Amino acid sequence: MNNSKIRVIQILACGNYGGAERSVQWFAQEADKTQFDYYFLFLYRGGTIRDAISSMGYPTAVLGWKNGYSLSGRLRLIKTMSKINPHLIHDHGMTPLSRIFMKLATKTPIISTQHGFGFIKGNTIPFLRLDDSVTDLVIANSNFTSQKYSLLFGRPMSKIKTIYLGINPDNYRDTTYTVPRTNDKKKMRIAFIGRMEEYKGALQIPLLAKALLDKGEDFVINVVGDGPMMEKCKSLTSNLNVSDNVRYLGWKSNVAELLHKSDMLVFLSLLEESFGLVLIEALAAGVPVFAYSGGGVDEAIGNAPFSWVIPKGDYEQMAVLIGKNKELCLNCDKSAGYQYVKEKFNIRRYILEIEQIYQEYSKK
Repeated sequence: MNNSKIRVIQILACGNYGGAERSVQWFAQEADKTQFDYYFLFLYRGGTIRDAISSMGYPTAVLGWKNGYSLSGRLRLIKTMSKINPHLIHDHGMTPLSRIFMKLATKTPIISTQHGFGFIKGNTIPFLRLDDSVTDLVIANSNFTSQKYSLLFGRPMSKIKTIYLGINPDNYRDTTYTVPRTNDKKKMRIAFIGRMEEYKGALQIPLLAKALLDKGEDFVINVVGDGPMMEKCKSLTSNLNVSDNVRYLGWKSNVAELLHKSDMLVFLSLLEESFGLVLIEALAAGVPVFAYSGGGVDEAIGNAPFSWVIPKGDYEQMAVLIGKNKELCLNCDKSAGYQYVKEKFNIRRYILEIEQIYQEYSKK
């Protein structure tokens, strides 16, 4: 431990693949190690994200919480934090009554990044408000998130800062990921990347497949992700007779490799998503996107090239737009999306803003 550096603990719920977790991984990859010592704690379990961050040489730990009510998990959190003695805590989760324990353990400033609202239930809001009361600054990943957080928890907008997530677009442009098209150049390769949750649109996948098939399209949807709706999704896929058109691949660690084997990406979330990191990942890889509207999605891709926004839940309209624009998608200028992401969502801009906040709040 270098006492001259600022010690920052990053808190994540788990180390599986999701947009919030990937954003922390990209941060770890590009962060300044000369001024900061970073520690990454995963409350529930590890996974591909934890493995990737550990491989970069960062200290990581899985605290083994069995559920959100785990008292023993909170005690392990306090013990681990006391050993690190951080200057700052950056929480990326929404586990109720977790920040209260963090503050008790360290008395240090707490920053929270609000990545979304999918896991928030009505009966947890009073407890989350207690956590908010000990949070020094909330970072929101879109203007939509800032406004919704303020309404939900009563936090003044002056204590919320919007910072768009960032990625390194060069990680997605790497030509080593490029693969030949299939012999049948008309078959569309469609990607879906996300958790298999109902609110994430998991059941929309077979419905979209059926709509495309009914319109005579030749395609395959490659589904990367896992979750509680997986079996129900597979069952509906079978019942709709689209099993030949949908492949369930489970979790994959290399999103860029899948994207470069895709002609387009579909984003089917039924939530008002806070941002949608996978949308800018796809654009950086030169992959057109078809997305349900709402929330921060319009901020992420509203002016992006080769992007189509469809009313939420309207898989029939999405199928129509895919059919009309498939030739454009197959022959689009892949550098346009890359340039868009490089200019608007570059990881270096994101890291500079975050590290300036670390510098400021570590002195409080």
